[in-house]
Amino acid sequence: MSADWNSIFIEYSADKKKKLKRDLAIIDALDVTGQNKSANILELFCGKGECQELLQGMGFAGVYGLDISKALLGYVKQNVNVQACDSLNICYKSDTFDIVFINEGLHHLHDMFEIERCFMEVKRVLKNGGLFAFYEPDHTLARSLASALVLSPLSFVSRRTRLLKSILLDEMQEYRFWLSHIPEVLQLMRGIGFHINKQFKTPIHTGVVTHIRKGQ
Repeated sequence: MSADWNSIFIEYSADKKKKLKRDLAIIDALDVTGQNKSANILELFCGKGECQELLQGMGFAGVYGLDISKALLGYVKQNVNVQACDSLNICYKSDTFDIVFINEGLHHLHDMFEIERCFMEVKRVLKNGGLFAFYEPDHTLARSLASALVLSPLSFVSRRTRLLKSILLDEMQEYRFWLSHIPEVLQLMRGIGFHINKQFKTPIHTGVVTHIRKGQ
């Protein structure tokens, strides 16, 4: 990603209504209302900490976030526990978390080697039986049509679509890799020891909720 990506994304993600919709989708998929409020929860690629705010508002105390971008973390509210850290080398001890999730972050990784390293780190910091979920773009017709529209000259109709176009162009190689390797990613998860509880789709995204059984 380019040096301007952070500033462009910060302006684009100022639309809290759309960001909230994505955050609620993965939180709902994790069925957090059925979780013990003492559960330790970690989000990788946490950005500006919106999911941490939501979970704290639901009564969870042990909520944490990691992101490699200090620029994004600069927008996190003071009462939210976040750190600057690479998802390929998570700065927490093994068997720490009951839940780990990623909300539109995996597609930023560059190859299967990085994705595997991320999954192995998630496995390490999760407790035995812990939940892991991700929510990422999918290769759907609606997403393809939306991308074609955003990348067309019509993108100049609004400031928001111009920002999205800049983001998509900057992430094009990452998006193409991710969208062409989703089946391999699911296979990799199973091989590492993640058991898929459920998969869900939206017109643009795919989501997966798993649990880990260590020692198998």
